[in-house]
Amino acid sequence: MGKKDWKKLLVTTMVIAVLLTCLYVMIPEMTVAQEEEKGPPLDKIIWTVETDQEVGIKKVVAGDIDVFLWSSPWKFYEGLTEEELEKIVVIKAATGIWCIEPNWAGAIGLNETPYPAIVNVSGGEGGDFREDGIYFNPFAIREIRYALNWLINREELIETALHGSGAPMFSAVQPSHPANSTFYPLYGTLGLAAEGDPEKSRQMLDDALVKINDTWKEMGAPYRVRRNAEGWLEFYDGTQWKEVVINFFMRTEDERHEEGLYVANLIETKWKIKVAEQEYDRTICIPTVYGTDPLAYRWDLYTAGWVSMAEEKYPDDSLVWYYWLCPLLGYPRGVVNETINELGLKLYLGTYVNETDFWETCKKLTLMGIQEGYRIFTAECWEYFAVNKERVHDIAFGVMSGLWPIWPFRTTTTPDGVLRVAEFSAAGSLFMSAWNPVLGFMDVYSEVMWRYVRDYGAYPHPKTGDYTPIRVKWEEIEKNYEINETTGEFVGKLTVPSDAIVYNPVTNRWEEVGSGKTACVKITFDYLFSNWHHGIPMDMSDVLASIAFYWEWAFNDTVGDLFYHPDIEYYYADVFPLYKGIRIVDNDTIEMYGDYVNVIDDNETASFYINWPVIPWEVRTVMEYCVVNGGPLTRKTYDWSEEYAVYGKDEWIDMINPIHVSDFLAVAEKINETGADLYYWFKPNYTRYGDYTPTDDECKARWEALIHWIEEYEHICISNGPFILKKWDPVKRYLEMEAFRDPTYPFAKDYWKNVLPSEQLANPYVAPPPPPTKPVPWTWIGVGVGVAVVVIAVVAVVLRKRA
Repeated sequence: MGKKDWKKLLVTTMVIAVLLTCLYVMIPEMTVAQEEEKGPPLDKIIWTVETDQEVGIKKVVAGDIDVFLWSSPWKFYEGLTEEELEKIVVIKAATGIWCIEPNWAGAIGLNETPYPAIVNVSGGEGGDFREDGIYFNPFAIREIRYALNWLINREELIETALHGSGAPMFSAVQPSHPANSTFYPLYGTLGLAAEGDPEKSRQMLDDALVKINDTWKEMGAPYRVRRNAEGWLEFYDGTQWKEVVINFFMRTEDERHEEGLYVANLIETKWKIKVAEQEYDRTICIPTVYGTDPLAYRWDLYTAGWVSMAEEKYPDDSLVWYYWLCPLLGYPRGVVNETINELGLKLYLGTYVNETDFWETCKKLTLMGIQEGYRIFTAECWEYFAVNKERVHDIAFGVMSGLWPIWPFRTTTTPDGVLRVAEFSAAGSLFMSAWNPVLGFMDVYSEVMWRYVRDYGAYPHPKTGDYTPIRVKWEEIEKNYEINETTGEFVGKLTVPSDAIVYNPVTNRWEEVGSGKTACVKITFDYLFSNWHHGIPMDMSDVLASIAFYWEWAFNDTVGDLFYHPDIEYYYADVFPLYKGIRIVDNDTIEMYGDYVNVIDDNETASFYINWPVIPWEVRTVMEYCVVNGGPLTRKTYDWSEEYAVYGKDEWIDMINPIHVSDFLAVAEKINETGADLYYWFKPNYTRYGDYTPTDDECKARWEALIHWIEEYEHICISNGPFILKKWDPVKRYLEMEAFRDPTYPFAKDYWKNVLPSEQLANPYVAPPPPPTKPVPWTWIGVGVGVAVVVIAVVAVVLRKRA
């Protein structure tokens, strides 16, 4: 073969090889694009429960479970060997807090007699905890609640109960909160210190007892308190002297039991008041403390624990919750004085005029909250989640919140795509709240599950706490307003388009605002819609229905209004008047006009107006029907709230309760069979607005999809998040979620792992790359490429030798 022939062969071979190689390279790229899956990295989450924290952590060490989803104090890790610790990743959380919550029964505004601190238990309402009779409640007196702050040595408490794994806490602002340095000086002005001052607390108690005796005497009441020969506090109820005994409810599942015993000992030794130690788990404590009338006087003190499940950039949410909303909502029920009500409402509605006003309002509410003794904060708990190092990778965590926020299982990977999670419950139940998104999910156990079934419009960033867009996007916020110097009110200068709409709870429909309306802000929101879990596409009717539902139920606008709930009123009645208009721009875009402005942070302003629907309107409809009319099959009466008994109903409505689901199915079938557009004659028109009103065919498709879903899954927990609730078994204490792989879901597997900062992903080590899930197809193209490569190699060798 001549030189020219060799060159021709070489050139030809190289051209063929390059062409085939390009084709070969294109195949995997096309395959990757085709195989790119939507939804989370995990394929499945299996939820179980452990009744012992030490056992749960040991199971993570052994590899029997992947994550123990409970933040435990470090004392549970102290017994592990170095070899065992090497097998786990320990993720810190500083969002758990302790506080002692007092019963206010007998205080002004929470009394049934004209005499302060007197409670009349009658008709057996005290249950097993109080006999009928007249009682003196020390904690009806503000000064005595306040004195608890000095009775408790917080440093000693943390060493005793938490083995040092925590920090003293004096208010609703946590020591680890970014704003703590702003509030810490306030405690000094009150004379509060971590070591306490038992002698001062005793003097405060005795002064209050003298004062209450004088008050009763002036009122002509027959009541008195005194110390007996042994120094114990006694009460004269008008007929006889009897020892004052405090019912102190102590949670037994965790270290709050030690906290309760510690504080009870101080009350007996320093205050000389007898304590009945009521040691129970959550199944008794929570229904008693939060579910019974305080005036039934079954309890006096409670070792409460709360968990913040996300990062918090500003302290106002915590201050509003613990000092203003909690007493109103019965956690526990208390009496909010007028000043606290004004301060709480100001923070809740954002009517502070500038940053200085914001911080001053926060400080005032903090000082008053401490002095009123709504709850006596004792400790921020430093606790730790155990994660199996070998199996779990890329698990996102919050700077303060650890594994409590929504991020961890949106980024987690495991070798087999399955994550085995165990919650902690001494009682052995997976959760204790009803699964309904209206007034359900009231415990951490159910809420932490629900946040993986649903998606969010926006959510706090795990590092900064800034509100981060998820399914609702926004850009620049248009603002134009002035502040009335006399009233402090915000006066909007933006014109609201006349075709913008608001919901009218009296006429039960959406109405245009007309001309002449103004607002302070305008925000344009773009929605990332997808299919719901049952396959029906989300659309603007879901947004309208979600807003209108709460707008309807927040106002008692007619005599005997069946579409009203006082608990929904608490949350929303002050919010909706700030909505000045909603303008639908297109199928996935709306403009919000309103008078709420956060003068500090535009993202906080935007978050106020986000309305992201978490269930299809047909799911809410069947529940609403049962709340209003009762169950068509069971004849049960339902309520949205855990206070269902207070509202005279049989059950707390629940999307996954099999008995309730039978009623939901009957309602869906009834509507579908009759073609009823308005499923009962007074149904509000939540979804009706112009071109965005669902057609008859669209409605029928929704009812049929819901019916098929119930028949397959036996629940109505349908949402739009990364996981579907596949199955659950309350007897076996087992719940299974399956990845939502619908192609309309907006996020691919690695989306959030790539968006979140790498330092917020727990990566114990760099794992070797996994083998391909599918072998590369060895087609004739692949063979051709292989032959071409070999030919090139041979020719190259020959030429090199010839050179």
